[in-house]
Amino acid sequence: MMLDVKKLRKDTGGMSQATQYEQDYSELSADITAKIGRIPSLFGKDKHDMVGEVEGLLEEAKDLIDQIEVESHAASGDARKQVLLPFLEFTVVVDGFLAQFAYAINYVER
Repeated sequence: MMLDVKKLRKDTGGMSQATQYEQDYSELSADITAKIGRIPSLFGKDKHDMVGEVEGLLEEAKDLIDQIEVESHAASGDARKQVLLPFLEFTVVVDGFLAQFAYAINYVER
């Protein structure tokens, strides 16, 4: 299941922007983690398809980080801190996903 970050952004339901970013990222993170974990056990077309799904999710995560960065530059004071902290955390997490993804793609059972 691919998340539509733009749709998620519109459905805030009264949440603060920072809280919404955290919720969006939490959903993306869970999906990415689960799919990366499946890659080493897949072969052929199934592996190829899962790799494509993860690539799409990683792109969505990067888009979300870009949105958070733009929002943090537009905010001031405490609002900026609320948005900037998730941005910094999410950036580190995506870097970790990229490393896990590279490992999963190249994993060969011995």
